[in-house]
Amino acid sequence: ETGLIATDYHCVAGAKEIKVFLQDGSFHRARIKDIDDINDLAILQIEGPPPSSLKPLELGSAANLKPDTRITALGHPEGWTPLY
Repeated sequence: ETGLIATDYHCVAGAKEIKVFLQDGSFHRARIKDIDDINDLAILQIEGPPPSSLKPLELGSAANLKPDTRITALGHPEGWTPLY
C-alpha cells in the first residue's frame, strides 16, 4: 500500500533506471530504498503515489496448509540466517 516492493538485489544492482511492471500491465518508475547484497535483497520504492492496482502480499502459515493447496514459496536458496 505504501509502494514498497521487495526483489532480488542482483536484478537492480548498477541500474541507472528502474521500472516496475505490475500485473495489470502498467509500469512505474522506482528507486532503490534499501539493499542487503549479502542476502540478495533490494527494497524498491515506487516514485509518486502508489498505484491502486498494487496490493500487499498476503502471507499465510504452513500450519494452515491442506493437501493439494496451491502455494508459492519465497526465500533464499541457501536458507535464511538472521544477521543479529
